[in-house]
Amino acid sequence: MLEKTAKYVLRALALHLDLEETYFDDYIHNGNSILRPIHYPPISEEPKAAERAAAHGDINLITLLMGAQGRGLQVQNHKGEWIDAIAEPRRAHDKCW
Repeated sequence: MLEKTAKYVLRALALHLDLEETYFDDYIHNGNSILRPIHYPPISEEPKAAERAAAHGDINLITLLMGAQGRGLQVQNHKGEWIDAIAEPRRAHDKCW
């Protein structure tokens, strides 16, 4: 299902970039994709001086994040500032696709 999801995400991206819908299909032929789920369970009690992951760059073309309920994940902007990456609550009138 991850490979199928990757294909449809890339097809949507291709359409957004005004490319042929199947533009990226050859690049992910036979599962040649690094789409993977990563789950960081919540920490119920904060350990002393612990980091789950130090600053790093993702090697992926696209990083999809599930809506987080708390702080923790940060991203660095082009000014070198670290900002919290917190999903906004889904509104009732938003489409779910």
